[in-house]
Amino acid sequence: MQINDIAFAIKMMLKNNSKGLYNICSGKGINLIDLMIKLNKKYKKKIIFIKNKDKTILVGVNKKLINLGWRPNKTNYIEYLLDFINEK
Repeated sequence: MQINDIAFAIKMMLKNNSKGLYNICSGKGINLIDLMIKLNKKYKKKIIFIKNKDKTILVGVNKKLINLGWRPNKTNYIEYLLDFINEK
C-alpha cells in the first residue's frame, strides 16, 4: 500500500473525529501460496510447499474506512507488495 493511502486514511479518521479500531488495508483476499509463488519468481528463489487442501487466505476488513469515503489507490495486493519491496 502506498504511503499516500495510509496518510489519507488517517486524515479521514481525524477529520471525522473517528474513534475505535480501523483497518487500513485493501480489503482484498490474499492467497498466501499465490503470493509466495510470485515472490519466488521475482527473486528467483525456490521454496518447497507441503501440499495442503486448505487455502490460506488473509483478508482485512476496511468497511469503516470505506464508510468515511476512503478508497485505496491500488486494489491489487501484488502491486502493494512490490511497491513496498521496491522502496527498500
